Amino acid sequence: MKTVADLMITQLHSLTTESSIADARELMRQHSIRNVPILDPESQRFVGIVNQRDMLRQSFALVAETGLAGLTAREQDIRVTEIMATDVITTSADTSLLTAGRYCLENKHGCLPVLDEQDRLLGILTPSDFVRLCVNFLEAAEH
Repeated sequence: MKTVADLMITQLHSLTTESSIADARELMRQHSIRNVPILDPESQRFVGIVNQRDMLRQSFALVAETGLAGLTAREQDIRVTEIMATDVITTSADTSLLTAGRYCLENKHGCLPVLDEQDRLLGILTPSDFVRLCVNFLEAAEH
């Protein structure tokens, strides 16, 4: 049986609760990612996630409040904890890919964080990972 551990991304880019939304925006831009896991700086436990939609929503609100000229300065002042989602569904590395895939399909989440028993982040599973898996299966079937 294939598990989440077989497909999850383990080269992760994360921030801590002390990071600003400007830090999140820059990390997303640098690495072309849409989801940033947020960790507790002391325990390194997963506490939430900031996604691209959260960032856009916040940016629009800040532009409406301060104008475009004030956006960068305000983003430096706001911590990711103010916009991160904390009610995030997570999974474990030993979850079957079928179960994780069905969950992603039914719930349309942008990512599924993979945690260990101590809530430390092991990886992330995204819809793109499932597309890559399908492409690999299709390529193997052609040969």
